[in-house]
Amino acid sequence: MQIDTRRGARRTTTTYGYTNVYLGSADRTPYAGASMAEGVADARDSMNGGPTPVVVEVAVDGRANESGTPRRPSQVDPPSRATLSDVDIRAALAARPRRPADHAQERRALAELLVELTRDPQTMLQRLAEAALHLCRADSAGLSLLDGEVFRWEAVAGVHASSRHRTIPRAASPCGVCVDEGATQLMRLPDRRFPAVAAEPRFVEILLVPLYRDGRAVGTLWIVAHTEERHFDGEDESVLRTLSDLAAAALQGWSVHEAAVAANRRKDEFLAMLGHELRNPMAAILAATAVLEKIAAVPEHGVKQAFEVLRQQTRHLSRMVDDLNDLSRITQGKLDVRLQTIPLLAAVSDAVSVTRPRMDRRGQHLRVDIPDEPLEVRADQVRLTQLLANLLDNAAKYTPDGGDIRLTVSREDAHARVSVRDNGIGIAGDKLHDIFTLFTQVRPPGGYSEGLGLGLALVERLVALHGGVVTASSDGPGKGSEFTVRLPVETVNDSRLVA
Repeated sequence: MQIDTRRGARRTTTTYGYTNVYLGSADRTPYAGASMAEGVADARDSMNGGPTPVVVEVAVDGRANESGTPRRPSQVDPPSRATLSDVDIRAALAARPRRPADHAQERRALAELLVELTRDPQTMLQRLAEAALHLCRADSAGLSLLDGEVFRWEAVAGVHASSRHRTIPRAASPCGVCVDEGATQLMRLPDRRFPAVAAEPRFVEILLVPLYRDGRAVGTLWIVAHTEERHFDGEDESVLRTLSDLAAAALQGWSVHEAAVAANRRKDEFLAMLGHELRNPMAAILAATAVLEKIAAVPEHGVKQAFEVLRQQTRHLSRMVDDLNDLSRITQGKLDVRLQTIPLLAAVSDAVSVTRPRMDRRGQHLRVDIPDEPLEVRADQVRLTQLLANLLDNAAKYTPDGGDIRLTVSREDAHARVSVRDNGIGIAGDKLHDIFTLFTQVRPPGGYSEGLGLGLALVERLVALHGGVVTASSDGPGKGSEFTVRLPVETVNDSRLVA
């Protein structure tokens, strides 16, 4: 029901079982806190020539529950979709009297949170939500983190504690407004605008402050009142802002912890691979050496075969050691890259020459497509050859015997494009973003991947030193993969063909 307080006017409208009373001024500025009785009395005074009242918006439900008692605001169904301005009451933060701060209680809570931060940053987030609930005398409190296009309730305390880890689409959550604007939000009956937060008991008021990390809003800290009696004020906002700073520190600490754990795990995996990879070629070298020690008793063909094993395995060891040394130099900023204008096809030709023997031994088919126009780039020919050879070697490693590998050179606007595509084991979508990470490997189903996981990491770093980019793509496991290098192109006058 709606009552128009203009003198002599009284108009009522019932919608969705609600009775809405608007009292007041021409600008209809909302005022929260008056009871229904106070609102009606003010309206009567106004119509009788009394003082001009402020606007009061009170939502009650004329329908009764099973016991015959009118339902509270937290029990009623939300009305039709409202606008953001309909639920936004931020102006009330400045208008409402600010409750006295309890500094002693706040200091105790902050001290406990700091201790928890040093122990377990992730657990600290839940403790922080509980502190917000207690310090602000809220009914519910939580911390929501942006995860792609949804907000995840990372920590929840109070009435809705069981909803922890719930997700809500960004556009359907009040948190989205808080993050997008990077400012405090205070909303009344937010489910009128955001039906996704409709719950029992109902969110009557919600106060949100943004949570920052590296200067970017990544979530919100929020408190909720489920009754008409509790109204948040400036002191509540101040408490939440202090707690949000602690939450940011906790997120940073947890991120560092996760990175350290991941690095340690990769280190362990690397050491295991190193032992495996070094053991195999060393065993082959030792066996070949044993054959040479008995050279007098071995036919000529056997001697040649032993020398071939020594040559191949020694080169394999040499490449691994060179990759390790190069990565170490790049990390320390000591790798020497001598850029000069060179024919791109010269580096392509050298890379093909280095890797073709391995492909021939496995019966793999290599196709090289080059453009008619000559292409020149500013590069270190040795390093450019090295990174292209690594891509070809990687394709050969993950392509079955008799498989197809295709190297294509082309021009894309102001860039030279070199792609290496195979029909090998492919890459799962969730692995693509880590494919250039040090020590990362794609393991074939039920098999063991050779190498140390250094080649692609080295490729990415060498391409960056040449001012270019490298990308990886795959349609999924069993569907092959493609690696593409793009380098700034130079004006050219001649070219070389790939043999």
